[in-house]
Amino acid sequence: MQQSLERFLKALRGMDVPVSVAESIDAHRTAALVGWSDRTQLRDALSVAVAKSEDEKARYFECFDSFFDSVATDEGGESALASGDEEVGAAVRGDVSDDPHAAERADRLEGARERLIEEARDLVERNIALFADPAS
Repeated sequence: MQQSLERFLKALRGMDVPVSVAESIDAHRTAALVGWSDRTQLRDALSVAVAKSEDEKARYFECFDSFFDSVATDEGGESALASGDEEVGAAVRGDVSDDPHAAERADRLEGARERLIEEARDLVERNIALFADPAS
């Protein structure tokens, strides 16, 4: 999924949404925290990391929808975003082997995923507050 994100950032630049190296790093961190399984959550979180003005946000959302729709189509119709958390998704769905520790690992993975999502939400809220009150 890292390659998909890099291609997406390149597509953003092609749509005149400037993405600095620091913003690219923020985008990767954000995607790692939020995960790829919830497209809307990823879309909103990444928008905070890379789109600054209202004009850039409009181009960002257009690019995101177009780009990830085409990625899903290129991969045979399967959601590229949903497959990004494959190990966690398999564990949550109960696709575990006969390994007696598989359920325990699945619980740990889901707990870690939930903590990362909460951290990403906090990051997004702090960024929203920062843009809402530039004096902070």
